[in-house]
Amino acid sequence: MRTASEALRVLTNVAYVTLALLAFVQWVRRRSEQAAWIAASFASLAFVVSVSWILPQGSTSGPEQFLRKLQIAVLTLFPYLLYRFTSAFGSFSRVWERLVLALAGGLATWTFLLPWIPAQGEERPSWYVAFVSAFLTFWVTVSVLSAVRLIRAGRGQPTVARRRMRLLAFGAILVSLVLLISGAASPSLDPTPLRLLIQAASVASAVVFYLGFAMPRVLRSMWRRPEEARFRSATLELMGVTTAEEVAEALLPHVVGIVGARGAVLGDHDHEPLAVIGLSREEGHALLAAVRRSSEPGALVEGDSGVLSLAMRSGVLAIQASPYTPFFGQEELELVQGIGAFSDVALERAQLFVAERRAREEVQQASAELENFVYSVSHDLKSPLISVLGYLDLLRMEHREALGERGTHYLDRIAASAVYMNRLILDLLELSRIGRVQTDVEEVDLGQLVSEVFDELRPAHREARFEAGDLPALRMNPLRARQLFTNLIGNAVIHAGRPDVSVRVWHEIAEERFAVVVADDGQGIPPAYHEKVFGVFERLEGTTSDASSGTGIGLAVCKKIVEQVGGSIELGFPERGTHVVVTLPADIVRTGAAV
Repeated sequence: MRTASEALRVLTNVAYVTLALLAFVQWVRRRSEQAAWIAASFASLAFVVSVSWILPQGSTSGPEQFLRKLQIAVLTLFPYLLYRFTSAFGSFSRVWERLVLALAGGLATWTFLLPWIPAQGEERPSWYVAFVSAFLTFWVTVSVLSAVRLIRAGRGQPTVARRRMRLLAFGAILVSLVLLISGAASPSLDPTPLRLLIQAASVASAVVFYLGFAMPRVLRSMWRRPEEARFRSATLELMGVTTAEEVAEALLPHVVGIVGARGAVLGDHDHEPLAVIGLSREEGHALLAAVRRSSEPGALVEGDSGVLSLAMRSGVLAIQASPYTPFFGQEELELVQGIGAFSDVALERAQLFVAERRAREEVQQASAELENFVYSVSHDLKSPLISVLGYLDLLRMEHREALGERGTHYLDRIAASAVYMNRLILDLLELSRIGRVQTDVEEVDLGQLVSEVFDELRPAHREARFEAGDLPALRMNPLRARQLFTNLIGNAVIHAGRPDVSVRVWHEIAEERFAVVVADDGQGIPPAYHEKVFGVFERLEGTTSDASSGTGIGLAVCKKIVEQVGGSIELGFPERGTHVVVTLPADIVRTGAAV
């Protein structure tokens, strides 16, 4: 039993000295008030157990008596140091701090005024019993008060921080029990079992202190699973958001839960609140105003009264956390930094979505204004043009002989240009109507429609050959569908360059892509014009601007019709002739036996 007691004594000494060294290292790293007080607390216990190791048992000489008194005086300071550690996290009463300091100083002074310290097993005088009673009352009261503070402050904290605070509180209570057992034991008891009990309790208190102050990483990982689950949920939610409001909804609740904060606020570049949780709007604004603006992106800055701020490229996150969070929740704060990185990316993505939406709205507005302008101008130009054509007819009927052959020629050229202009105006009006006027959607038999277009073109192009494959039905406006394929097939015949052109229409399906191809074996379109021909007034070089030529708007009309139903139109690259490929969305195609 004596051997076990000595082994526990050595273990206690090593444990408390190691604990004091760890606390000192943390104070060097953090340089915070809390780290300084806890380092001083553990250093006082390490000094006490080290002196117990040095002093011989039962020695009553002068130097040994001084060391024993110094040991007891330092031990008296532990409750005060622990009290100061707990009070460093918040604004506690200065009166209580001064009172505890006065009591600790008074007991320490009383220690040195004692005549001597009785050895173990020696009869205790009444003055020593009075001192021990006062010492134990002070020690237990202040230690338990500090433990209660830690336990109460741990409520609402993250799992690891809460358990660390409870372990430190339990360690303080264990040390108090050790002193109570040691001080209340009768000198007549066998010292060996008592010493064994005290040493075992001392080792247990050192282990509990170690777990609370420097908890092993494995144990932290086991206890941090709820916060890590919140971290994963936050990152998954942030992957799918597209607005700053959605970022805030995905971010703030998880951040508050991870660090056990009272509230949090997400601000923009100008530190204006985007969203607030757990706080009023005014509190959120004040919290952002207190954030340091010079923080580097990704840096978590600790402010006063538990205020934490995380600077991001696209904003700032401010957290009203507990004052205990920076000391006990460092790894939880690392989780917050990780979420902050995801949030930064999500905010930048949201800003891009907003910019894209605004740009799209501006383009749509400009397009609508342009269409309205074209419609208005085209409509207004019709009246004077009709008057011009009317006066041209009057000139031709009433003054043909006076004009002569040359004058009549000039008159015919003017009339041809006026007719051409009239066609331009009508085509512009039609182009502006597409998209402006809501049209009813019906099921259109594409095969029948193409056959009707062929029949309409055959009388004027008797040498041309027309051929159509099996074609499905389409869900679109019948008028626009006829307009589309009339323009495409008509262009193929008119601009083929020879009368015996062959025009074919068929469909293609590949990888959920549906396309209708209008092909001819005519002169073709040079690759340089493949994009231009779909623009307004774009025609091939050498084409004249008279009534017999196109206006350069037909393919532009086709392009707009196709885009209105969500499709696209382009020219292919055949070896001969021209292939116009109209790609349509699958939801407007009604497949059947033909497909």
